[in-house]
Parts: sequence; C-alpha cells; structure tokens
Amino acid sequence: MNDLELRKVILQLVKACNRSRTNLMGANAAIQAMSTMTPAERKALTSEQIKSELKNIQQQLAQQPDPNGVEIEKVLSGDGDYLEPLRKFVSGLHW
Repeated sequence: MNDLELRKVILQLVKACNRSRTNLMGANAAIQAMSTMTPAERKALTSEQIKSELKNIQQQLAQQPDPNGVEIEKVLSGDGDYLEPLRKFVSGLHW
C-alpha cells in the first residue's frame, strides 16, 4: 500500500469517526433533554418525535464540526506530513 492509498483509508476512518461523534453527541443531547421531562411528558413522547428531535440536534452539530476533525481531514487530503496531526486528533478522542 502506498502513501496515497494509506491516506485515503485513514481519511475514511476519520470521517466515520467524525460522523459517529456527531451521532453520539446528538443522542446524548436528546437523552439529556428527555431526562429533564416529567415521567408523564416522557411517556407521551412518540418515537417519531424523538427521531425528529434527534435529527434536529444532529443537523445543528453537523454545522459546528469538530475543529480537530476538520484539520485532520484537510491534512489527509493534502500531501504534507500527517503523522503528528493524526496523533493530535487521536489523542483528543474520548469515548
């Protein structure tokens, strides 16, 4: 595998990681919002309402991308050294 192929594979993994981050943050925000509701309010929620709220939150998060994720995608799309920026990106991941 040459450097360009490796960059492409890493870039796809980074993009998947960034999508997962957005999805997880959205789910967390939706759960937090539901946790402030009364039991009756939670019981009244439909799955469509929950899905709609989750989608709204995820769209908002997508408009505010992680700066480290944007940076590493830019670096990987170029031809400069990517090892240090990749280390920085990975060190900032907290699951």
